[in-house]
Amino acid sequence: MKIKFFYDKYKENSLFKIIFFYSAFSAVLIIAVVLFDYFDSGMYSDDLCTNTKCFKDFFSTFSGFVPLFSFLLDTLLSIVTILGVAAALKNYLNTTSTARLNVHLMHLNTFKEYILLELEVEPRISKKSVDILKWYNVAFPDSRNGSLLVGCEYISLIGEIKDDISLSNNIFTGGNISVFKYNEHQSRIILTLSNLGVYVSRMPKKDFFEIESEIFSLINKVNKELCLLDSTHYLPKREYA
Repeated sequence: MKIKFFYDKYKENSLFKIIFFYSAFSAVLIIAVVLFDYFDSGMYSDDLCTNTKCFKDFFSTFSGFVPLFSFLLDTLLSIVTILGVAAALKNYLNTTSTARLNVHLMHLNTFKEYILLELEVEPRISKKSVDILKWYNVAFPDSRNGSLLVGCEYISLIGEIKDDISLSNNIFTGGNISVFKYNEHQSRIILTLSNLGVYVSRMPKKDFFEIESEIFSLINKVNKELCLLDSTHYLPKREYA
């Protein structure tokens, strides 16, 4: 009963299965070799003998048993070592994968909670208009692999927003205010922000500039506090608003 319980307990263990079947195979092989040597030598027909010569003949008959046993034992140890290393490596990879996933989820939750908290003090920005997951995935594309480095696409996207602001500033401060076309500016900003996961509808100039100001402020806060970007990536002051 104890043997059956032991086997049932470990029957799902691949390493145990291999050792069990290899040991059974080795035992059968050794018994077969011993029996073959015994019957091949004709010792079964000899009279019982207890002198030194008889003992020497007896052991010399089974001299091939020792190398065979040694070979089987060495092979078993090699198998156990290889499978043990493989199991340890698999366990390490699983542990590492789990750790990376935990880091990803913790960082994502921190990112989400921070933005939701900031949206509480930015009343003009609707929570439904911000796709936090899209924003996070753009900012940290390799987070699931354990890397919290800001992605190149996000840096490029922040650069596009800066370029849109600078373009409108240059047009507005160029000496002829009438050249500044609000609708074109609004179209550029709406399109660029949508790539970030922030969606803004068309609206009158005053309302749009107010919500634009809050969105840009939020982006700067995220870049500073969560993305840890330096001041060169902060959005410039708007001269046209």
